Parts: sequence; C-alpha cells; structure tokens
Amino acid sequence: MPVQIIVYQGKKILYANYEGLKSAEKVMETLAEFESVLKSQKEKILVLANYKDTFVSPAFINQMKSLSKTVFPEKVEKSAVFGLDGMKKMLFQAYLVVTRDSMKAFGSEEEAKKYLIGS
Repeated sequence: MPVQIIVYQGKKILYANYEGLKSAEKVMETLAEFESVLKSQKEKILVLANYKDTFVSPAFINQMKSLSKTVFPEKVEKSAVFGLDGMKKMLFQAYLVVTRDSMKAFGSEEEAKKYLIGS
C-alpha cells in the first residue's frame, strides 16, 4: 500500500511510499492518493515520504508546489523525506527555496521518523 497511516512510538504518521515507482503515471497516482488521504485528516498530521529509486517528473514537482501552498499549511504538522539521491536532492533543494517549505531530508527512514516525533 503506497499511502497509509502508520504509528511510530505512539504518533500517527501519514506515510507516502514512492519507492521503486519508475513511471510518471504511478508516481502521480500515488501523489493523488496521498493528497486525498491528507485532505481527509481532521487535524494536522506528521508526514513521511520515501523517494528511494523513484522517478520524479516535472508534473510531480508542480503538484507538490501547489500542495505546499494550498493543503500543507492546514494539514501538515511536520514533514520529512528520505531516499533522495543525485538529481532528486537538487530538485528537493530547489523545491524548498521556491516554496519555503520546512520539510527536512534524511538519509534513512529511522532518522526521519525520529525527527518527526521529536526524539
């Protein structure tokens, strides 16, 4: 299941797992599912995304920029990503500059989860 609510040390986290998605279509389907689940949350939630071995398209970046302005401020308490390498790291840095999003990148899932829960 690419998008799900997980519990880590008693805290709910919305987890978007893009790992291994190589087609723009699959990535956008997962992003749409993520957006739907995020919008359905009654209160702000922690968000974690895995981008390991993922294809990131311009359409994906544009949709993320849109969400950062419209949905994230109301629904996201704190967000973290992992699995970025090469070009994805550069795109992530550009995304942060353009959106002024406070999302943080980490080298592993465990580091990202610890950041989210504040330990």
